Amino acid sequence: MPDATPLECLEGWYLSQCDGGWEHENEIEIRSLDNPGWWIRIPLSGTNLQARPFGRLEVERSDDDWVRAWLEDDSWCAAAGPLNLTEALNAFLAWAESR
Repeated sequence: MPDATPLECLEGWYLSQCDGGWEHENEIEIRSLDNPGWWIRIPLSGTNLQARPFGRLEVERSDDDWVRAWLEDDSWCAAAGPLNLTEALNAFLAWAESR
């Protein structure tokens, strides 16, 4: 979908992982933080991304404008400022779609 939003692209990635088992053992988490900001955890176990390297991402523009992303416990994790959820999702999607 060329004009898809980051959320729609994540939905497509999620659906492509669903095989009758993966979705029962893995949950994508997106929640708010109290600093304020966002927390994202996308499980990679059983996906083609599980062994793919990801260089830690750290973008610090201001107290409210930041994104950090890393791999931890077979998951892609990110924390982001209150207006940076889309940027964080785009970071995951760019990595997931890269070769």
